Amino acid sequence: MYEKILKGTQNQMFPAMPVTSKSACDAMRKFLARDRRNRAGCGRGGFKTVKSLGFFSGTSWDSATRQLLEPPLVPSVEMDGDSSNYDFFPEETVEEPSNLTAKQRELFNEFDEILARPRTS
Repeated sequence: MYEKILKGTQNQMFPAMPVTSKSACDAMRKFLARDRRNRAGCGRGGFKTVKSLGFFSGTSWDSATRQLLEPPLVPSVEMDGDSSNYDFFPEETVEEPSNLTAKQRELFNEFDEILARPRTS
């Protein structure tokens, strides 16, 4: 998605889905505008441009500021770190940075060892 934003291909971002409202797609396009000056919330109008989006019509901004709004969806969470509400993506392999010499890389070995240790509570 990030690459699509940079390439300016937001129009291809949203597949035709009956669940997604036109106002939601419009808001996302405005939030993901490539040029920051045209992005909702970033230009001259500031946050007023966000408030004016059709997607947020009917939103009580006073209640939002006071954190009184009820979320439309509350995910079930079993424990801290529960990732069951996220799509699964396989881990990416990280290649060794080629810009470090072997001597420079040795400086990070201690960090690698610390990160590899099992955590104790």
